Amino acid sequence: MNVKLLKIGEFAKLCQTTKDTILHYEKKGLLKACFIDSNNYRYYATSQYLIFDRIKLLQDAGYSLTDIKEANSNEHCYSDYIGNTLLKIQNQIAKLKLKENMLKQILELINEIDQCKFDYLQFEYREAKPILSYPLIEPKKVNTVDDSIKLYKQIMELIVTEQNHEQLVLGIELDVNELKNNTVTKIICSNDAINQQHFIQDTIDKALYAVYYYIDDFKGHSNCIFKLKNQIEEQGYKIEKIYIIDIYSIFSNDLCEKSYKAKYLFKLQSS
Repeated sequence: MNVKLLKIGEFAKLCQTTKDTILHYEKKGLLKACFIDSNNYRYYATSQYLIFDRIKLLQDAGYSLTDIKEANSNEHCYSDYIGNTLLKIQNQIAKLKLKENMLKQILELINEIDQCKFDYLQFEYREAKPILSYPLIEPKKVNTVDDSIKLYKQIMELIVTEQNHEQLVLGIELDVNELKNNTVTKIICSNDAINQQHFIQDTIDKALYAVYYYIDDFKGHSNCIFKLKNQIEEQGYKIEKIYIIDIYSIFSNDLCEKSYKAKYLFKLQSS
């Protein structure tokens, strides 16, 4: 023979595996000895390492030996398997990236509420924050906690249906002109969603804001927002938008309490 052959033990060492694995692959029809002598000793060509390596590559990617045998029997099928494996990995990376962003936002929210000063009106310029918004077809009057729960339930069911498990519901946007009626125009969410077809790419704009952190029950929050609006306008500002970020209680021990934490963002335009 012109080609030097390796005994099964030598070939297994070359492949950094065991003789049992080589024999198992052969039994499954994935690898075949080049030569078997009269004593039933098996011999393999060095080049068969590439076949072994391909089998391990697909097996490590999650394919069964039956699937790999089918792929090896058809060059086009093998190409499809590689393409599908790559797509699967890319999707997993994308989901992990969304999960990473979600956890970063949660940590940021926790740190924010731990370090903030409650019952204190402050004015600050804030950078733009990309979000996803869910505009309501008809603005909703939210006059009770139950109304609020129904509103959030609607968006949560949508998030679950679309399997956007890394998406956070941050809060709401209120109609500045219908503040007495607590009229909600949008639900605002984080932009960590695979399926965004029901949402609109939106932004909490870069601008001057009046910012206020407050703890109270639903009625207390409603009264506070209305009073703050009047107070801000008395200082010569025009309010363009009002955001209520009320996700914070999810990450604290007061979730089942009547009182909850919220941040008010009044986007301002100097008059």
